[in-house]
This record gives sequence, structure tokens and C-alpha cells, in this order.
Amino acid sequence: MIVMAATAVNGQDSGYIVGWGTRVMLEPLALRNIVAVSAGGSQSLALKSDGTIMAWGDNTLLQCAVPSPNANFAAVAGGGEYSVGLKSDGTIVRWGQLEMTVPVPPNENYVAVAAGVYHILGLKSDGSIAAWGVNNEGVCNVPSPNANFVAVAAGGVHSLGLKADGSIVAWGSNSAGQCDVPSPNTDFVAIAAGSEHSLGLRSDGTIVTWGSDYYGQCSVPTPNAGFVALDGGGWYSVGLKADGAIVAWGYNGYGQCSVPAPNADFVAVAGGIHHCVGLKSDGTVVAWGDNVYSECGVPSPNSDFMGVASGAIHYLGLKSDGAIVAWGDNGYGQCNVPAPNADFVAIAADVHHSLGLRSDGSLAAWGQSNYGESNVPAPNANFVSMAAGDQHNLGLKSNGTVVAWGRNQYGQCDVPAPNAEFVAVAAGGYHSLGVKSDGTVVAWGRNNYGQCNLPSPNEDFVAAAGGYGHSVGLKSDGTVVAWGYNNYGQCNVPEPNEGFVGIGTGDYHTVGVKSGGTLVVWGRDTHFQCSVPSPNSDFVAVAAGPTNILAVRAPIPVPVTLQSMEASTISSGVLVSWSVSDESHISEYKLHRSPLEIDESLLLARVETGASGTGRYDYIDEDVTAGGSYRYTLAAVEGDGTERVLGWCEARYHVKARFHLGQNFPNPFNPETVIQVDLPEPMRVDLVIYDVEGRLVARLADGVAPAGTSTYRWNGRDSAGHAVASGVYVYQLKAGKGTISRKMVLLR
Repeated sequence: MIVMAATAVNGQDSGYIVGWGTRVMLEPLALRNIVAVSAGGSQSLALKSDGTIMAWGDNTLLQCAVPSPNANFAAVAGGGEYSVGLKSDGTIVRWGQLEMTVPVPPNENYVAVAAGVYHILGLKSDGSIAAWGVNNEGVCNVPSPNANFVAVAAGGVHSLGLKADGSIVAWGSNSAGQCDVPSPNTDFVAIAAGSEHSLGLRSDGTIVTWGSDYYGQCSVPTPNAGFVALDGGGWYSVGLKADGAIVAWGYNGYGQCSVPAPNADFVAVAGGIHHCVGLKSDGTVVAWGDNVYSECGVPSPNSDFMGVASGAIHYLGLKSDGAIVAWGDNGYGQCNVPAPNADFVAIAADVHHSLGLRSDGSLAAWGQSNYGESNVPAPNANFVSMAAGDQHNLGLKSNGTVVAWGRNQYGQCDVPAPNAEFVAVAAGGYHSLGVKSDGTVVAWGRNNYGQCNLPSPNEDFVAAAGGYGHSVGLKSDGTVVAWGYNNYGQCNVPEPNEGFVGIGTGDYHTVGVKSGGTLVVWGRDTHFQCSVPSPNSDFVAVAAGPTNILAVRAPIPVPVTLQSMEASTISSGVLVSWSVSDESHISEYKLHRSPLEIDESLLLARVETGASGTGRYDYIDEDVTAGGSYRYTLAAVEGDGTERVLGWCEARYHVKARFHLGQNFPNPFNPETVIQVDLPEPMRVDLVIYDVEGRLVARLADGVAPAGTSTYRWNGRDSAGHAVASGVYVYQLKAGKGTISRKMVLLR
């Protein structure tokens, strides 16, 4: 059932873990250039700067299967067992739990979306709210007048809407007072909802909470000041401070309130049922809390793995130094690797227990032991390999004998005589297989689907694997033979049936590894477990779980050669240019800047490879000071996220201050953003904000500004002091004879 544990493909290569099927685990570089995050019941979501959505964690109801085309998204929200994305054209896309359908018609003109456990709220551009889903306690019945809303939040069975005048409207279940907004109900700029509690952020940076406080989720830690964003988890709350630190309080049974160090440089935070996701200013993501479904990802660092194994809801990774990393469900202690966690050379896992083979030939077993499956028979010595089935295990000794223990309801632990000359073993759901030195396969145990009936000719086998009711064998010529239960096509080996070097099976699917490190998966594909994520190459190990697959992909060495790098002064700043040779295996470049007189470094830009199409790249650093001297350092990022410095250059910016309007920061923002203006001399300036229809929203400056740099802040309110809706806004600077306009995004 759970086989192909730590199956090495290309010798002892190592790399990072990816997973697909019912458990989605992303490669390290997937979570770069992120602009927004969200957390659902047991899934996490991130919106990239290119408008695509990355989803990871539980995919049992396909809540991580973003529909095609995965493009042009502007916002994302995670619900209980479903996910929602808002497109830039104002339409909403839903995936996951089937009941959560999008209202049609009209699916248009949405500017924000919120997802509760079983209901969805959509904010329209006209300020009205649409609500749909399971309407328990009237959670979808928006109170009248349904107008002038600028933000929405969805809790367990209650809903919140923020009005343009700064007041909050709440409806749905009020079992714990979560709909009783405290007085004065005014001056709010953001809202959030947990399972049975609500939160509001005031314009002065304080947080107001109401509803259930059973776990202290409504007891805001002191000092209650300086907050710029907030969210509500299951029975806990999180707030983001203006200094980039996150504060979390309430139920902490899964560590969801224990923000990992360094607690700094965050620009956004989202709370799921039992886990949190934070977005850093450099566009990377940090997740913490419950990780039963890998909603927080493979434990960091996701690198240097040489083997993997998958149980029902727990996972093992074998590091090249012989240590085991375990994560997921730990209800039976199946993730508690026994000490010393060292010298392991192979791993295996069944439904709720784990196995590890040490270099001295002994086995370690831990987790569930209802049938003694975690009790290795004595003498525990001279093992060379092992396999884990559904509550039974097989161990192969160096003398060619097989030891079997655990559940024996169908005789799966009764090794047929002669128990000798075995060279490999495999365990299915309730049956066992062994490969003999003469190339024949022996099968025993449950045979209700013919999984123990070897097809003729029974010869030339070098490996075997067992699924729930089917068996697979690998021949010495690189072909695969499969037999037994075939209702999902798991025994129909795809053509060309050649070049295989490894095999494995889940419950009803089969995986084969080709000699070039590519994977072929066939059989049941209900959760896309047969859809190998791109690029399908460089896999060095693979394991098949019941309805999922884990694999180790080797990071490809960076062959790039820096041919040139230089920095020069231009009117708008410093132009940094570089050219490279072969960059086919690099994911991106990082350009850092540091003043020559100060020992500190700033990440200026992340540049995707291939962006130039020529191997030559240019970047203009506009945020420089007249007379300043700078060093620019260029690094290449490899496939596993490792950075390698390629070179550096220096420049002195000797041009006088110029007329310039900087990009607002942060962007997207909520509730406040900063705009920087540079002037060559004192002059009258007019800095205004418009909506996309060209209507004046607010005026930030109208008067004489000094030469040099001036900073202006916008709090997301119009000239009348009302909070404006989420969306795209244009800010325009007029000074002297010049006019400059830029865009920014407000996300409530």
C-alpha cells in the first residue's frame, strides 16, 4: 500500500522535496515574488506578482488545484475546505469543496473577496456585498442598506462588512457576541473574523476585539498600538505592526501564535484554522503552526534530502547526513524519530508508523503498534532493506532471508519456504512480495484481486512493489509488469514500456522512474496524483502514498559565467548592467546594494532569468543620493534556493537631485502607504490620488516643497475621511512643468 520508500534513482544524489496529489508540497523557489497570502482550513495560498496563485497543503477536496488558466488573479482567499481567487477583470473563481459555487449571474465587478468556513463574501465595485454558500444562521443575509461597503471579512458562521464611514456591520451567528460591535462603532479601517470572534483595526493603530475570548483570542497584548493589519484564525488572532513584526495571541496548541525568528520585515499576515502565513518585504513566505497536511510546507531547510517516504498523513525525508526529518500527523508518535537521529541509510512508512534502517544493519520502528508493527523481532541486526505495508513490515537480512511481523490476517507475514536467496522485498496493503536472486518473484498474503498471481514468465525481475490490490515488477531490461486490481488502469503500463529504473505504488496508482530522472505515473488520478509537476526531470528519489506522491528533485548546478558587470551614472540614477553566458539552470538573479561607507546591504531587485532574452540585463537604481558611493553585488539563485555571488561593481552618483516620483511602499498596502518625491530645487507641488475612473480621491500636497526628498503618507481615505474600497489607484505629481503618474493597489 505504502511502498517505494527512499528509492534512490541516480545514486546518492540529494535535493529538495516536492509533493502532489492529496498533499501538495512546493519546491523552495515557488514561493518567491509573492504579493499577498491567505490561509484556509488546512491549505495555504500565495498570489505572485505575475498574477498566478500558488497553493499548498491539503488537497483532499482539490482546494489546492487552481483552475486553468492560472493567470490574472488580483486577490486570493482560503476557506474551510475550498479556495477563492479574484481576477483582475472583477470575476471570482472558486475551487475545492463542491457546495461553494460562485453566483451566476452576474459574476462581475468584484473588487474584494473573503472566505469563511462554508460561505463566501464578495465586495462589488458599487459598494454592495454578495454572499453565498451554506446560509446557516443567516450568514449570507446581508443587512439593509447593502451599500457603501469598502471591505469584507468572513468568520466561522458570521460575516463582517466595513462601511466607508468607518463603521462595521456584522450578521450571522451571534452565539458568542461576535456580531456585537463595541461602541463607538466608528473610525475602523480594517476588519477580520475568526471562528467565533471578530476584530477591527482603528485608524490610530489599535485593535478592537469582541466575541468569544475562551482562549484569550480577544485579549490584545500590550502595547495595543502601531498595528497596520490583522486577521482572525480559528481561536486565535494575529496583528501586523508598522515595524514589520507580527503579534499573535489566543489558542497556541499548534504553535500558531509562536512567530518564528526573525520576527521582522513582514508586510502581510493571514490566519488559518490552526496555522499562519506571513509575507516578508522581499516577497518570500513564512508559515508556522499546524503542519499535519503540509500547509506549512516541508520543514526548512528543504534541501539535501536523498530519500522520502509517505504514510497516510505523515511524511519522512532522509538527509544526506543520515538524519530523518518527519512531519504531518503525529497522533501515534509516527513523527517522533527515536534517538540518536543519525546514521540512517533508508526509510519507509505505512499508514501510521515509520521505519528507519541504520548503517549498522539495525532497524528503528516507531508509531502505531496495534499489531506489533513497531516491535522489530530479535535479533535486530544484519538488515539490508525493509518495506512497510498496511500494519505489517518486511525486513531483508544480509543472508537473503526475510523477517515479517505485524498484522497477519491474510498470511502476509508467513514467508513461503524456502526462506532464502531473497534480494529485495515489497509490501502491499495486505500482501507481500520478495524478489529472488534468480530473478523470480514470490508473493503471499491476500489474493482477492490476483495480486499474488505472478504473470508468466516469472523471470528477470530486479524489483517489486505492492499497492492496495495490485502488484508491480521491474524487469532487468527496463520494462514494467503489473497485475491484480486494475479498475483505475493502475496495471496498464504506458508506452513506451522501456527505460524504467525504479517503481512504486500508492493505493490505486503506480509510479515508474525512467533512467533520465523523469517520472511516469498512471492509474487513479482523482487528486492529480498522476500529473507530475513541471519540470519532469532530475528526480533522484520517489515515494507513493495512498493518494499522493513525494519526490526528491536534484538542484541543478549553476553553470553561469559572469561575462561583465558595470555601474554608470545616468540622469535618473545609477544604471547597473551585467551579461552572462549559460543561464539555463538559474531561476533568478538578486541585486544587492550597499553604501561604501556603511556595512549594510539592501536587496534592490529580483530579476527572473530569461527576462532580457539576450543574457544581458540592465537595472536602474533610482533611489540614490547625489554624491553617494555604492557597491552593487550580483547573486545567482540555484534550483534549491541556494545563492551564489557572481560579482560586484561600484559607482558614485554625481548627478544633482532630479524631479522624481517614487513607487509607493508597501504596494499592495493596507491601510497606509508611503510616497517619496524628489525635487531638484524648491517648487510648488500638487500630489493627488485618483481612482481608475479618474475621480479625485484625495490631495496629499498642494504647496511649496523643498529641494531634495520629501515623504508623504496616504491612509486609504478620501478627502472626507472615509475609507475607500480595495482596488487600483493612480497618484500623480505635478511640479513646475513636469507631471508624473504611478499606480498603487489597496487591498483591504
